[in-house]
Amino acid sequence: MRWAYLGLIAWQPLWHSVLVQRGLIGLLWMLPLLVVFWPVWKRRPAGRAVGGFMVLLYVIVGVTELWANPAERWMAAIQLSLCTAYLLPIIRHGWEVRRRLKNQNATE
Repeated sequence: MRWAYLGLIAWQPLWHSVLVQRGLIGLLWMLPLLVVFWPVWKRRPAGRAVGGFMVLLYVIVGVTELWANPAERWMAAIQLSLCTAYLLPIIRHGWEVRRRLKNQNATE
């Protein structure tokens, strides 16, 4: 999960500055991800949650680019796969916590 987040940080300037030649915008695309990088890397729960909300913004951009820009579809698909690799363990953990709490309440 941490590696998917790091990959997403590395992918933004590569996509927006190197592959598409948009200039400085590629570096600006990764700034929101850098805000919570350290808590995500240290596996802090609040950092993971905030990082998940940040990644959802990149999901929106990826889906939009996948839909509207045929020349950059493969790049958007890479971004969406990195976002999915980060978000799925968070979702799975939430399901496990919910199941544990439900079982705990049922036994009381």
